[in-house]
Amino acid sequence: MPIDRDEVARKLAQIPVEEHLVVRRTAIAAGITRHLVTAMLKEGRLHRSLTRFKPALTAQKKHMRVEHVLSYIDDESHEFESMENVVHIDEKWFNQDTNKRTFMLLDEELPPQRNRKSKNFIRRPCFSLPWRDRDTTSIASADGTARSASGH
Repeated sequence: MPIDRDEVARKLAQIPVEEHLVVRRTAIAAGITRHLVTAMLKEGRLHRSLTRFKPALTAQKKHMRVEHVLSYIDDESHEFESMENVVHIDEKWFNQDTNKRTFMLLDEELPPQRNRKSKNFIRRPCFSLPWRDRDTTSIASADGTARSASGH
């Protein structure tokens, strides 16, 4: 007996989109078999959609970023100042959530909006490996603060 694909689509539409990540999880949440979910994908009634984080910066944070960049421009020559004595710290992020996430969606469904205020709200360790190019090195951070480290 053939299974009505419209009925399967209605069952899939009733579960939250966040449950549409992988075939097994989608099938369990909808109460159908994995074969039906795979068949719906092959038939084109269900499609995969890739989502990424979208920045949700406030106007104040955007302004702070522009001010930080402008602080490195020489007022007289209107060129960037030499940054040979500035150490840029590279951060390694171990995110709680991945940037890319694939959802299986019906034609009328939209992928969920995945915003983060900033990456400061994602738990992560940070490390740096500064080096000395001159006698004095200043370490700058993204918020515009700087400190000097004297070399030997």
